[in-house]
Amino acid sequence: MIPLQDVKQRAAKKHSDTEPWVDRWIVRKISIHLTWLLVHTPLTANQVTLVSMALIAAGVVCLGLKIDAAPAAGAALMLLGCVFDSCDGEMARFRRATSLRGVYLDTLAHAITIPGMYLAAGIGQFIRQQTIESLVLGAVAAVAATHPVQVSLTVLRKGRQPEAADRPASPAPQSGGMKSLYLKTFGRLAIFPNSMYVMSVAAAVDGVWLQGVRRGAIFWVVAFYAVLLGFEQIIAAVVWSSEERLKREVH
Repeated sequence: MIPLQDVKQRAAKKHSDTEPWVDRWIVRKISIHLTWLLVHTPLTANQVTLVSMALIAAGVVCLGLKIDAAPAAGAALMLLGCVFDSCDGEMARFRRATSLRGVYLDTLAHAITIPGMYLAAGIGQFIRQQTIESLVLGAVAAVAATHPVQVSLTVLRKGRQPEAADRPASPAPQSGGMKSLYLKTFGRLAIFPNSMYVMSVAAAVDGVWLQGVRRGAIFWVVAFYAVLLGFEQIIAAVVWSSEERLKREVH
């Protein structure tokens, strides 16, 4: 049997300034032990990605159910899916089997589940509390969340890793200024897995403590992301238009 310490050394991910503290201090502390178990099975990293996707998708479905306690179950499933999402990368690094195909599959999973999470949350709020505004906000957040991951998928299809410059909605941080402050605060909340952690906490609160409340935690989280992601897409469109105009002027 492979020692746990060997798995930790070979599968560990290098820490970065942009890594969520939840990932660094909680999720990866759990996932490495699960990875240790998984490396003793015939499962591949891509198959673990599919397991992660299935768990998150099941959690997303729970957000849209009429049962008041369903969001709490959804939160548990989404968080478990996030743990498996860490495991696939750890398995790939341990087996030295990292590939663009694996990155593409992982990004595709996010492209499906993240917009679906916002939409299902809005639908669930509408079904349970008859708040039409939550349905609209969920749809807005879902549409706005689609573009950044679609950009990454397009880049991956071309056979290279997506870079910061490929994501107009998430430009590289600059030193100082409001832009840098935004990217270090609200900007980080807009990306996976942070957005799923926030939604999971809201779902757990609604499913356990705020059952029957017309505008509970999920409603306000959906509203927050509808505004945040919508704002990001407007800024991205302005930046893209400016860049295209400069290109035309240069040529």
